[in-house]
Amino acid sequence: MLGTPKIVGFGCFAGPETLARVLKKTLENYILGNLEGLGRGKGNSAGPSGVTNILQALPVRWTENHLTTDGETMTGLANKKITGFFLGLKNRHLDLAVFARGHRRQPLRYTASLEELARLRKSRLH
Repeated sequence: MLGTPKIVGFGCFAGPETLARVLKKTLENYILGNLEGLGRGKGNSAGPSGVTNILQALPVRWTENHLTTDGETMTGLANKKITGFFLGLKNRHLDLAVFARGHRRQPLRYTASLEELARLRKSRLH
């Protein structure tokens, strides 16, 4: 007999404004506060580059299609069309996957562990 079904994550695929709004609201609800001041970026979700701004604000290390990269990865995303994201649990850790279209519409996937945000949430709960 199978166990009780569990939700392990959720995703959103939409236009840039909707993606920015949903991602920002989700992350702010998770960390119990504003994204402002978390990292390099401002976390501003206004305009079509809003998703990129939010991603730059996160204090995370990104992996592009299974290759570890530095902070320049998110800067490079400014030229690409971000199509969606998936936020879920992987080995009991919260992970964020961002999907984009690259050169010649090549699909790209950027992933990051949100352990730092989990620590921030835990400190705000206590």
